[in-house]
Amino acid sequence: MFHPSTERLIEYWGERKSAGRIPSRASINPGDFADLVPQLFILGRDGAGGYPIRLAGGFIIELHHRDLAGENMLDLWSPMSRAELWELLEASRRSGEPFVLTADINAVEATVGMEVSFLPLTTSDGEVSRFLGLYQPIAMVQRLKGRPAQSLSIRRDGMAAEQARPALRLVALEGRRLA
Repeated sequence: MFHPSTERLIEYWGERKSAGRIPSRASINPGDFADLVPQLFILGRDGAGGYPIRLAGGFIIELHHRDLAGENMLDLWSPMSRAELWELLEASRRSGEPFVLTADINAVEATVGMEVSFLPLTTSDGEVSRFLGLYQPIAMVQRLKGRPAQSLSIRRDGMAAEQARPALRLVALEGRRLA
């Protein structure tokens, strides 16, 4: 189960699919989710391995303490997470499915949990070379105490369409909980 903002953006993206095709960048209207704009980013793709940030919302800029326009998204991640993120981005391009990472924002003496969504988009020529993304904190960002994010690191990943909700489990016998 994802944060409601993450689910909302994925649902919005899904509603823009026509005939099973990946939504185009032109079909996305940020005014439809204006409250999320500070947390949004748009990535491009410059060959395999280059994912320049084309646009980053105010929350993201404040979190990293700099304008990220033109920076490679992979460079924001820890060395241990970069290869996995690259593989997930390429798999998403091929499958046309979004994915959500549970990540840690790493700052000096602080770590905060966050979901990072990547939703593939096509350009006018039909090529999948854009991603709409969302930084959604799942813990109090104030714990960073204003320190910049030094890197992001992957906790776990999953394709959004395949992400299973946890099953509820309660076993009781004569009013006693067994498991």
